[in-house]
Amino acid sequence: MRWNALTTTGVLVALAVTACGSREAPAAHSPGQVKAADVARAPAGSASTDALVTGLYQLGGDLYRVSPSEDGNTVLSPLSVALAFSMVRVGARGQTAAELDRVLHLPATGRDEAFNRLMQELRTTDVAPPRPSPSATVPAGSHPAPPVLAIANALFLQQGQQVGSDFLRVLAADYGAGVRTVDFGSSRALATINDWVRRQTADRITRLFDSLDPATQLVLADAVYLKAQWREPFELETRSLPFTRPDGTAVSAPTMGTQTELRYASSSRWQAVELPYAGGTLAMWVIVPRKGAAVGDLLTAGTLTTVGRTLQRTLVDLSLPRWDLATDVDLAEALQRLGLRVPFSEQADFSGIARNLSITQAVHRANITVDEWGTEAAAVTGFAMGVSGMAPAPQPVVVKADHPFAFVIVDTASHAPVFLGSVGDPTAGS
Repeated sequence: MRWNALTTTGVLVALAVTACGSREAPAAHSPGQVKAADVARAPAGSASTDALVTGLYQLGGDLYRVSPSEDGNTVLSPLSVALAFSMVRVGARGQTAAELDRVLHLPATGRDEAFNRLMQELRTTDVAPPRPSPSATVPAGSHPAPPVLAIANALFLQQGQQVGSDFLRVLAADYGAGVRTVDFGSSRALATINDWVRRQTADRITRLFDSLDPATQLVLADAVYLKAQWREPFELETRSLPFTRPDGTAVSAPTMGTQTELRYASSSRWQAVELPYAGGTLAMWVIVPRKGAAVGDLLTAGTLTTVGRTLQRTLVDLSLPRWDLATDVDLAEALQRLGLRVPFSEQADFSGIARNLSITQAVHRANITVDEWGTEAAAVTGFAMGVSGMAPAPQPVVVKADHPFAFVIVDTASHAPVFLGSVGDPTAGS
């Protein structure tokens, strides 16, 4: 049995911050200035994550809507995109802060405390484990290992650059972000960041930025990495079956099958099945549209909330293609289409970090592979800133994902979406 465990490397977010407008000398070092390394991580606490999870649904749906793909294949991580913007939001003021809250659907109060709790409840480790070799095997009859979920944040700071003490304190206490000083005028700075990227994503992501402006003052990075196996591998023989693409043409796709009791929900527009990963803390929702429904309509906050509330255990006959896909998104363009404009302009106010800063580029890259044993996925986002249930039915519910469908990887307790996307052509490859 080959090792095909789920490896989801969450959106890795970086912010490169450089001065915009007129250059000014760094603010004088104040007595209250602290380094993130000097501040202990705050306890998880009891802050409500309900508004945060709803916001993640809304952000994921919005990003999906403004990130179309020709073949219908998309994968995004609303969790990590929101984490990165939430960290930069700590230093935002005025209209900049208001736009970030509105467009990213961040909670107006308790945001940092809620993220701190969510991260600490989700993660199982700080560092992604090494990836197994392609020839690694899982002994026959062995039990699936519990998932490994790593969430890591880091601040790469230009040597000599001063940033706000409150900003550093919150990043350390609520986001666990330490400080590493670099010289952005040297190519080593980019190499240092990319080395961190590779370690945190088990080599699924090899770079964040292709290049950085030498005037960069800081980079904020967030990585989410998940490795897990299905609680129950697909049992039925994988067969090549037809799959209808968005344009109506058909391809022959390797299709997995299982007939077992799963949590299932449905409406007049969709069917949803929950596929649990080992350990019970994470699951994938596969949401298949009925005739006449659009895949994009399935990734709205309303639909995802309904799915989470109505899943019930049912005997399900499921067929699902294997897929391997990738998405690259110009996040700056996508977010400006959603109305986030001030943070990208010279009117940006990130004075809680330092003076004269604006976001100059933002990129999101993600990929995902799903097979009989689990899932492997990775995502990277970077921005540069310038200075149980009911009894089984007598007959199984038949769910055939033989046409474009949506998927969401969620925390089973809070239903927080770690990854979401759609499959329009499972044979397209990454």
